[in-house]
Amino acid sequence: MLVTRTDGQGNISGYTANTDAARGSTKHAIFLDEMAFMQNAKAINMAVANATPVRIFNSTPNGEQ
Repeated sequence: MLVTRTDGQGNISGYTANTDAARGSTKHAIFLDEMAFMQNAKAINMAVANATPVRIFNSTPNGEQ
């Protein structure tokens, strides 16, 4: 789950929705997709908080929560 620029100047990496997502690394920004449907959304948010100050949250509405 990695897309790298051909000039080596950056990449986009993907992670599964688990509580260790991006733990132990640093990123310029993290895009969290479908947060309203993640069972461990709060724990995932806490895990990625140390990896970057820029967290972008996205989701379609979830009427169950």
